[in-house]
Amino acid sequence: MTPTLAYIANSEARHRELLRILEQEQGSPAERRALLLVCLDDPYPPVRQDAARGLGLLMSDEVVEVLVCLARGQAPPSPHLVSLAPGADALDWQSSRAAVAALAALRFAPQVDRSSEVAAELLGDRRADVRFQALLTLYRVSPQHPAIASKLEVLLSDPDAELAASAAQIAVELRRSEMLPALLQSWQGAHGAARKALAVAVAELVDASDLSPESLPERSRSAVVDELTAMLREEAWVAQASRALAMLDGQAARDALHAVISRWFAHPLLKLDAATALMELGDARGDEHLAASLHARRNDVRGYALRLVGVKQLDEHLDLLIELAHSSDYHADTALLALADFGGEAATDTLRTIAQSHADPELRELARAGLALGRSPEPIAPRDARADADVDGAP
Repeated sequence: MTPTLAYIANSEARHRELLRILEQEQGSPAERRALLLVCLDDPYPPVRQDAARGLGLLMSDEVVEVLVCLARGQAPPSPHLVSLAPGADALDWQSSRAAVAALAALRFAPQVDRSSEVAAELLGDRRADVRFQALLTLYRVSPQHPAIASKLEVLLSDPDAELAASAAQIAVELRRSEMLPALLQSWQGAHGAARKALAVAVAELVDASDLSPESLPERSRSAVVDELTAMLREEAWVAQASRALAMLDGQAARDALHAVISRWFAHPLLKLDAATALMELGDARGDEHLAASLHARRNDVRGYALRLVGVKQLDEHLDLLIELAHSSDYHADTALLALADFGGEAATDTLRTIAQSHADPELRELARAGLALGRSPEPIAPRDARADADVDGAP
């Protein structure tokens, strides 16, 4: 009999039971493997996600082939593989949901060549969610795979908006500047959140490729800047739009960025993002806001401002970082992280002194980590516009 959690109607309770079984290693490996395969088609996403991760500990060539069959939407042809998998009554081999989860599970397989081969094949699948997960899996396990190079530009125009946006982000990370015209074309035809994400990706690709904003056709650049400026009215997009406007030297957006700072109910961290963009655009109003935020009453605002001083290497505030790093202030550790990002002789000397002689062992260790890496061991994480975003969208 195939193990199953279908008797638990409540999704969260079903998830908790799966985690308990995995943590306590209940049952034999074969029973846990069968349960996890069934759970790849669970209606509750966290169950599918943890089932995919759990299979990573039970991988073998045979398990990989079962996952391949699931991803392709085909029942295993080999009786031996069928014996490893749950019975036909327990698993829908044509389920798109299970196919997506199986592709996610293949990320954890040691058989990288097989995983990448199947993911590359499924970039052309008729199911949009499978194409999406195939791209993410392929990029995770084999970012230099030839299929990414050959198909990425086509995927920028995929009818699935989320897939097109993910393809754009990969183009940015790979610095594929030759795809800028295709990315602009994709942005022009997109709508809603995907259009916003693609506008940000245009700016990021220009920046990542060390191109000048003037490398964009003036009409296209102006249109993207207008789009990003309009996005400043939506809180979910303020951080990304602010950074993107600075990347494109969006001088026309300066007043709109200042309006974010002046907005009564805007989140104070988002105001700092807008202020940073203003600084990069040469507007003193951004410098004034950052300077005031370094002494804010809210710890999160003060800490974020300190980190920005390090990332942006603002010489006028270096003395404050050094002073805080030597102190017992609440933000002494934040100042250390900022100094590691700041770099330069004065910052490095401070880190070296603290690593050798500070009374707090945690700060000594943090300073040593910064020296070893040549940058902060805890970089500022960009805040995703999707608050519910999960690990790589999987599964």
